[in-house]
Amino acid sequence: MGTRFKLGKAYIGQEIHVLYDDESIMFFDSRGTEIISHQRPPRPLNYVGNNKPRGFLATQTSTKS
Repeated sequence: MGTRFKLGKAYIGQEIHVLYDDESIMFFDSRGTEIISHQRPPRPLNYVGNNKPRGFLATQTSTKS
């Protein structure tokens, strides 16, 4: 089983593109706009939240290193 990332209800049904390497993982919408970036979580972590309260409708944000 892999790691699940929560992006928020605003992205339900949308095509999301994911780029990753050994250190980071980045999420982009279908237009190439960055949604969010994370450091690659350690294994066996199976869930990464969006740092918003449950039920929060996410807006497009970007965390850049």
